[in-house]
Amino acid sequence: MLSTRKWRLVTAMLIALLLLVACGGSTPEVDPTVAPDTGGETDPTEEDASEPDDEPTDSGEAAAVSMWYHGAGNETERAILLSIVDSFNSSQSSCMVEIADFPQESYNESVVAAALAGDLPDIIDVDGPVMPNWAWAEYMQPLDLPAGALDGFLPGAVGEWNGEVYSVGLWDAAIAMFARRSVLEANDIRIPTLDNPWTLEEFDAALETLQATGDFDNALDVGMAWTGEWYPYAFSPFMQSFGGDIIDRSTFTTAEGAINGEEAMAFGEWWQSLFDRGLVPGTSQDGADRDTGFLDGKYALQWNGNWAALGALEAFGDDVLFLPAPDFGNGSRIGAGSWQFGISADSQNVECANDFIAHAIQDEFLAAFSDGTGLVPSTRSAAALTENYAPGGPLEPFFALSNQQATLRPPTPAYLSAALTFEKALADIANGADVADALDAAADEINADLEANSNYGFDGSEVGPDIQNDPISQGTVAPMEDAGVTDEDDAMPEGNGEMAPVSMWYHGAGNETERAILLSIVDSFNSSQTSCEVSIQDFPQESYNESIVAAALAGDLPDIIDVDGPVMPNWAWAEYMQPLDLPAGATDGFLAGALGEWNGELYSVGLWDAAIAMFARRSVLEANDIRIPTLDNPWTLEEFDAALETLQATGDFDNALDVGMAWTGEWYPYAFSPLMQSFGGDIIDRSTFTTAEGAINGDEAIAFGEWWQSLFDRGLVPGTSQDGADRDTGFLDGKYALQWNGNWAALGAVEAFGDDVLFLPAPDFGNGSRIGAGSWQFGVSADSQQPECANAFIAHAIQDEFLAAFSDGTGLVPSTRSAAALTENYAEGGPLEVFFALSDEQATLRPPTPAYLSAALTFEKALADIANGADVLDALDAAADEINADLEANSNYGFDGSEVGPDIQNDAIANQ
Repeated sequence: MLSTRKWRLVTAMLIALLLLVACGGSTPEVDPTVAPDTGGETDPTEEDASEPDDEPTDSGEAAAVSMWYHGAGNETERAILLSIVDSFNSSQSSCMVEIADFPQESYNESVVAAALAGDLPDIIDVDGPVMPNWAWAEYMQPLDLPAGALDGFLPGAVGEWNGEVYSVGLWDAAIAMFARRSVLEANDIRIPTLDNPWTLEEFDAALETLQATGDFDNALDVGMAWTGEWYPYAFSPFMQSFGGDIIDRSTFTTAEGAINGEEAMAFGEWWQSLFDRGLVPGTSQDGADRDTGFLDGKYALQWNGNWAALGALEAFGDDVLFLPAPDFGNGSRIGAGSWQFGISADSQNVECANDFIAHAIQDEFLAAFSDGTGLVPSTRSAAALTENYAPGGPLEPFFALSNQQATLRPPTPAYLSAALTFEKALADIANGADVADALDAAADEINADLEANSNYGFDGSEVGPDIQNDPISQGTVAPMEDAGVTDEDDAMPEGNGEMAPVSMWYHGAGNETERAILLSIVDSFNSSQTSCEVSIQDFPQESYNESIVAAALAGDLPDIIDVDGPVMPNWAWAEYMQPLDLPAGATDGFLAGALGEWNGELYSVGLWDAAIAMFARRSVLEANDIRIPTLDNPWTLEEFDAALETLQATGDFDNALDVGMAWTGEWYPYAFSPLMQSFGGDIIDRSTFTTAEGAINGDEAIAFGEWWQSLFDRGLVPGTSQDGADRDTGFLDGKYALQWNGNWAALGAVEAFGDDVLFLPAPDFGNGSRIGAGSWQFGVSADSQQPECANAFIAHAIQDEFLAAFSDGTGLVPSTRSAAALTENYAEGGPLEVFFALSDEQATLRPPTPAYLSAALTFEKALADIANGADVLDALDAAADEINADLEANSNYGFDGSEVGPDIQNDAIANQ
């Protein structure tokens, strides 16, 4: 005989195979609002880290925590979830969450099968109405979250069973009655509010009036083209507002008197009359009509969700209304409960799983999900951080609806079977079946399932109020503060007074230090004036650039973006960005690397830059009679080479110099192209930006390549297989005499060696001492609807006090000398003062051309190949050919061959 648990699992699996549960089947996705796809590239010149962001981290003793989720193919949602996982993984060293994703249509069956095999992951996501069945089947366990973690959550976002919380959601979805103010006013129909919704008589009269105009095919579209979970989610609240229900909630042991009582019968008669009177489309409604019928004027009203609201706003602007559900006698109601996170009964890492869920439900992540998917954030405080649901936002009414009208589908394991029964009954009634017969049959079928499963553990005692005695029916739901619509004018979004909403994206999700500083700047700006209100959405750095590209293609860029310095010309050329319009003198005194120029105009400005130096120890140099170079008198090629040979010959070090071969990606052009440029070569000819011939493969570049290769041949530097841990600590541990590294690692060296550590200028190989320049900067998108506000924010953000705050918080180089004077590290006499001077005097931008994104990859490959022994000339010639092919394919990115500036051998540094 099967054990109780296994029998329950088999029962649940059989039901799951029949049922495409919530948001599945023919039901629409509840998150179709536009948001960018993600993927991306990194830049090691970033914040307060001792290594570039693309350097893998060692999880050490971290416990592997498996997680399944249902959204395979939904790249927007997946990218946001991955950013939360990355944030959690980087926030501690004990747990490492890993995701496996499944298609939504097969997800539930996968969970059931894994439960039968005793092989569930640690964390699962579960659709809200399904959760009680899975908890009853014993493949979930209650959550153990910190006290108060769920305070202020919408009721639809919290999954309870048997008095315990088993799951919590980062969002919910809400339905409203879509209408047009002009249509209602033209027909003398009162506009309802949350406090004063339509009654049954008013609503019915309104439908008859609208149908009688002859202007519409139907007065109301309730979405009969959608099936599956749409029926209980969208239509059972109508029955509940009449006073009926799918099952009696007072005991959860019978459907008798709930789905077939007098109130349910009254609902059924009214429901059937909608179809008999032609007020709504029938069950054969075409899906295309459901999608666009309200927008095209076929339907006067539409019962639809927040996921469709932005399309209505785009079509009708201020004329569109999102109205509350009618009150048919037992309160205005809408459905509630979407996908949520829970912990499996099989979890081997319960503490880690709870820690992850507690981390994931922070407001910043609830807001990120909302901004990315368009769904309702789970808390009022998270809604305030979003573009759409903040006070005055276009979808703000939906939060109020979720808070005050949300009615959970019956929280019982019986729901999975009962939902199918309810759908069949309502479809049959719509198609003319006898109402009493259909509802009686439904009650019998649900009761038979209850009996077969011993009432799913309920013993007949009262466990709560039935639908006629719950808080909505009794009018005792307490709205959250500022929960939404209170009068007729608030039935549609009107904007927050004179405050224009200004959206901003930035790349630092998971970097709590940087985010906190940025939020403080946003708060300062928002409180400094009454015209503009900036709100932030953050993305993981590794996916940020592709998110921008996707949003640009969709015409849905935010007002303010941040952009990596060398990437900016490509985005300006691609018309993702517009020139800045800052007050005269706003960027006077800024480091060259903090200013993003393209075609003679300023497109972006940074609050910081990053700088590289040659890390050394005074005692080591002096012991080996090696001159200590200065900015005014750096090492020459001959001196530097001799110093490396001398240090290697001591036998005290594994290698004389560590250049960071464990790091890849942007580290190569940022850290190594300045060395080539000091020889006189370059990635591309800057005089015209139309060729790499003679720049990356000219005599000077070849001389660099041969010297570069000799570093590896002579064993002076570690090779491309360098271990990441050696890169991190090798100089500190004495494995390397010198290290080519950035200011982000400098404080660690100061802590290790005190006054003995030196941060030396780059050698001068013939065309000036050079280091890379240009990190993340702020710009205004070409799509911005608020360019004046966006420019005003950037002008506010680049004040010295904020530049200094960023520097003190992240360790990066402040953009102005006056800001440096306000900092702890870069002020005169500070431990990192020299890095400001290096940025000021040696900084060389990576080639400011749209071609850079492709050319950087080519440069990286060429240098790695040369380091590994490839023929220098062949590698550099191949690089020139590849870059030139990209230039030709893109018509030189707008350059026409005329001289636009000096090449690397004739710029200001070369001619100092």
